[in-house]
Amino acid sequence: MTSVYLYGLLRRPDLDAALAGQPVDALSGSVEARKIGEWSLAYGPSDGTPVPQRRRFLKGHARVLEDLMVHGPLLPFRFGHVSHDAARIDHLITAAADEISATFERLEGHAELGLRIAFPREAALASTLAQDDGLRQQRDRLVSHAGGSQLDQIAFGRRVAETLDLRRGLAQKALLKTLRPLARDHVLQAPEDDVQVLRAAFLVPETEVAAFTRAVEEAASCCGFADAAPEIRLVHPTPPFNFVSFSLADADMDREVV
Repeated sequence: MTSVYLYGLLRRPDLDAALAGQPVDALSGSVEARKIGEWSLAYGPSDGTPVPQRRRFLKGHARVLEDLMVHGPLLPFRFGHVSHDAARIDHLITAAADEISATFERLEGHAELGLRIAFPREAALASTLAQDDGLRQQRDRLVSHAGGSQLDQIAFGRRVAETLDLRRGLAQKALLKTLRPLARDHVLQAPEDDVQVLRAAFLVPETEVAAFTRAVEEAASCCGFADAAPEIRLVHPTPPFNFVSFSLADADMDREVV
C-alpha cells in the first residue's frame, strides 16, 4: 500500500471480496479494502498530497461513506486523511483494538439521524409578540412616536432577540424531553439561526427510525414556538461521525496526513 486516502473501518473482514462484486467509486479511482484483524480498512488512491477542502470533495467523501455503509457497520474517518505508511496504520488500529471493538458494539443495530427543526421567521416573531405584553406595549409606543429614536429601536430589537432566543431554548427543551428517551444518545449542535429550535444528531435503533420520525413530527408541531408548520429536515442514513469519539492520532500525526 503506497499513499492512500482513508475512508473508514468496517466490521467486515471480507470487504475486498464484497467490493469486487459491488464496487464503490472513490474520490478518484475505486475504493479498496485491507484486512486488519476482524475489520477492513476502506481506502482509495492518493498522490500523497492533502485533498483541498472544497465543496465537491467534501460531498464526495460523504457520498463514499454512505455507499460503504451498505457493506456493513462503519467507523468513518473525517475528511482529508492520507496515509503514506501501511505498517503505521496497522499498528495504530491494532493498538486501539479494544476501543474500536467497543465502539462497533455500541453502534450495532443503530443509525445516526441528523435533525433540524425550524419555523418561518415571520410566524416566530408574531408568536413572540403575541405572548409578551411588554414587548407589544414597547412596539406600540414606537409606532405612536413614528418609530422612536434610533436608540429606542435598537433597545426594542435587542429585547425581541433576547425573548425569541429564550423561547427557542424552551422549545428545544420540550422537543428533547420527547425525543431523548427514544434515542440511545444524542449530540446537540449550535443552531444556524434564531428560528431553528433544534439542530442535533440522534443515535436511534434501526428498528425505531419510523417511530422516531413520527415523534419528531408530533413534537415539532406542538412545541409552542410559532403558530405555523415546522420546517423539519431529518437526514438518514448518515455516517455516525457524532458517535465515534476515539482518535488514531499519535504525537507525530497532523490533521491531514496519517
